Amino acid sequence: MIFLEAANKIIQEVLSKQFDPATRTGVRVNGGDFDGTKFVLETDAGNKNILNVSVYVHGEKVFTKYGGIELLKKTLPGLTVQSPGLKVEDQVHTFTITIDVEKEEKNKAKWLQEIPRCKTTYMSAVFLQAMEKHTKGETMEPIQIPYRPDENIYLISYKGKSLVAVYSILFRDPDDVVLANGFLCEFKDAKKDRALNAAPNMNFSQGQLAGELVDIKSVTEPRDERTLKKEGWGFVSISLLDVHLKADKQMNTAELLIGFRSYLHYHLKCMKAYMHIRMRERVDKLMLNLNAAKDLSGKKTEKKTMSGKTFKQN
Repeated sequence: MIFLEAANKIIQEVLSKQFDPATRTGVRVNGGDFDGTKFVLETDAGNKNILNVSVYVHGEKVFTKYGGIELLKKTLPGLTVQSPGLKVEDQVHTFTITIDVEKEEKNKAKWLQEIPRCKTTYMSAVFLQAMEKHTKGETMEPIQIPYRPDENIYLISYKGKSLVAVYSILFRDPDDVVLANGFLCEFKDAKKDRALNAAPNMNFSQGQLAGELVDIKSVTEPRDERTLKKEGWGFVSISLLDVHLKADKQMNTAELLIGFRSYLHYHLKCMKAYMHIRMRERVDKLMLNLNAAKDLSGKKTEKKTMSGKTFKQN
């Protein structure tokens, strides 16, 4: 299985070219990410050494409330982090990072690693705060993160037990529900392997509200089972254990949680593509067998039916 990298390759490539004086030029690059994030990389009109990286993240109010901008500034010391970000093509971005590539050339390796990860760093703040409160045993209200236009992540702390992340996922294609059910069963079976005994517990429910969300009033997803099934709603619950919440593992855990939805849909599309390839191969083999059965001699032969009638076969 492949986990998608936290760093954005487009931002990394553009930034790398701008650091090189031989390839440095005025640029304007628009792009996006799997989770609906939008970004614009644009050099300053009067100085091609100044590069602005503007990023729009859905659900920005929640991420900013829980210290997303502060974490970015801490991760990118010496660079200007502006929030709200620049307005480009009628879109006010969540934040804008400004870097002078000529002055910061000595820190090239660091910025090539950190700036392409800026979206993940910004989004991880809310997860890190939830983990910290849970490990300290502090009371924490459920946190609702609207990370996509129609979908949410809920962080729920069960004091003294586990921290649970619940994903509401809207499956547009009914086939995806079947594939997701089979795919996520592999995570349950992984717990049987002693080497993977520390893996988090995972549950998947389709057409039924996740048990962890029943008593939460702020839930925006439908509660009626008929509506949930008709619209294609599914819920994935991941229970994080103490081993995942250790101080040295919290950032990695946050990154994995942020990328989980993209990870799931990426593999669903890979599964469908693989099935289509196998189906085409099967059809090709059947066509070969049918073509091999054709009589290419051109001779006309007489055949008889069960009733005794005679006919000629070309």
